[in-house]
Amino acid sequence: MRIFSPAFLLPVALLSLAVLPSTAQAPPPVPSQNLQNCLFGISPCDSAQLTPEQRQAVALAARRRLMEICLYSSANCNASLLTPEEKDVVANTYRKRNYQNCLRGFYVCDNSALSQHEQQQVAAAAHKRNYGDCKRGFYGCDPSQLSSGEQQSVVRSAHKRNYQSCLHGWYGCDASVLTAEEQQAVSRAATERAY
Repeated sequence: MRIFSPAFLLPVALLSLAVLPSTAQAPPPVPSQNLQNCLFGISPCDSAQLTPEQRQAVALAARRRLMEICLYSSANCNASLLTPEEKDVVANTYRKRNYQNCLRGFYVCDNSALSQHEQQQVAAAAHKRNYGDCKRGFYGCDPSQLSSGEQQSVVRSAHKRNYQSCLHGWYGCDASVLTAEEQQAVSRAATERAY
């Protein structure tokens, strides 16, 4: 059996590639800059230079842009250009987004656009957020909106946070509200930190 050297095989391989017909296709032509501008709705766009198929594609792209603007930016939406079905889609999307904004306590919330059931759910979510803020000692807590049981829980949480602050030597510790046992533990912890 005869073994060919790599020096012999390389020219043979290159020659065979040159003889074989090319199966690779040429890349598709790049659309003209004018067509791109028209599709994206930017100037300059000369629609007279477009084919009927391109004009149809540009009209479809403009319709999609209008829907996106109306769905995500109601201030810039020209609703008079929408079909009745598109107006319904936009209105439903706005209602859902407004409801979610209200549920989360976002500033952009129109309570008057909510149903009675949604308003009850929004009120419950706001109460839950307030209770959580109070339990964590966050700014904006309104303890007057809490039940007596929730207020007691908030007081226990505040005491626990204060005790932890004292135990670790953190700012905000009020040792005067600690129990005798807690004060002893805080004293031991301070001694251990000193060494």
